[in-house]
Amino acid sequence: MSNKITIFIISSVAFTFLPLIALAHQPRLVESNGIIQVKNPEISQAFYGQLNGIYQDFKIDSAEPFNLYVNVLAPDLPMMETDMSAEIFKLTPSTTSLAVLDGDKFNWTKFYEPFAGDNYLKGPEFRQEVGEGQYLIRVFSSNYKGKYSLVVGEQEFFSLGEYWQTLTILPALKKDFFNKSLVTMFFNYIGLYLLGVLLILAAVIFFIWRTIKRYKKAKL
Repeated sequence: MSNKITIFIISSVAFTFLPLIALAHQPRLVESNGIIQVKNPEISQAFYGQLNGIYQDFKIDSAEPFNLYVNVLAPDLPMMETDMSAEIFKLTPSTTSLAVLDGDKFNWTKFYEPFAGDNYLKGPEFRQEVGEGQYLIRVFSSNYKGKYSLVVGEQEFFSLGEYWQTLTILPALKKDFFNKSLVTMFFNYIGLYLLGVLLILAAVIFFIWRTIKRYKKAKL
């Protein structure tokens, strides 16, 4: 009996969560104006924030060479400015500018992200293999205001823990970043996965209850 339950649970969880490896970015909410530490810079992460009169800094500390990828995005909303920019600095051994991603001079393009069901404007990007050391990415705009999403890294990796974290911040992203109703968080692949999880949990509980009931009846 226990073997059947174990196999059923493992199969159900795998069926539900394995498709999540297709998710592009691990979402992060930027909730302060302090320096944001970027861990695992080769793993694709999307930092969602809003400038409020000052630039936003992101810092990378790497003990070994790595592939640095940076992309500036913005939500595709009415009257959205496309001047969001970023400058990349190498801090060690001395501060030098590696690149300026000038959003004001870039031809932004629209694209739809199907898993969360959101529309973006894609701005300038940077891709280069860099050496070990400390790096700083500074996000800014002409008036230091506006919403942005900073993508760092290109390797897709999405664990179960990241999935649950996505679910916890998805309401804030929908409401505050994309100006959408909270109901829309269920009309996408992530919402369907959540529904699938609930259905599978219900099925697991029913399967365990029915198996235990049959086992007790067989012993009589």
